[in-house]
Amino acid sequence: MRAIHFPSHRFCGMSLLVLAASVLPVASTSQADDKELQRELEALKGTWIAVSAEGQNGKIIPKEELDREQVSWMFKGEGKAVFSAAGADVDYTYSIDPSKSPKAIDLTIVGPAEELKGHKQFGIYKMEKGKLTFCLTGPEATKEDRPKEFTVKDKADILLEMERPTKK
Repeated sequence: MRAIHFPSHRFCGMSLLVLAASVLPVASTSQADDKELQRELEALKGTWIAVSAEGQNGKIIPKEELDREQVSWMFKGEGKAVFSAAGADVDYTYSIDPSKSPKAIDLTIVGPAEELKGHKQFGIYKMEKGKLTFCLTGPEATKEDRPKEFTVKDKADILLEMERPTKK
């Protein structure tokens, strides 16, 4: 089975794994901020299937490949997520900050790959018209490397557009 490359994985030279994510609440300063955070966390929950991806200096990954490799993210409660691809999973913890513009997401790899445990990825996200879009750094990046817009400028970044799975 051929692996897809993702900045945190094979797009940066490592195998792409399917991620399912859960959101951890971010410290908020007001009830309004807390309500917005809870709305965002609830909206993220569940499974998202990749419908388009761009990585490695703007390389487009064909939809057929994304479908074949079953690239997805699953967001769970309690700040946990799972990324899945080609039958392999990567576990993450995450937090979001919907008060930022664009909205920020921080992911930390939990496993199973020992060499990646504890590595962080920094990104931005948006939810529009039933789609979730992420732009993420690779696992060697710092907070300062966080993307500022939804474009791939660095060879280790990845841009993913996802939708909810369709019922068959």
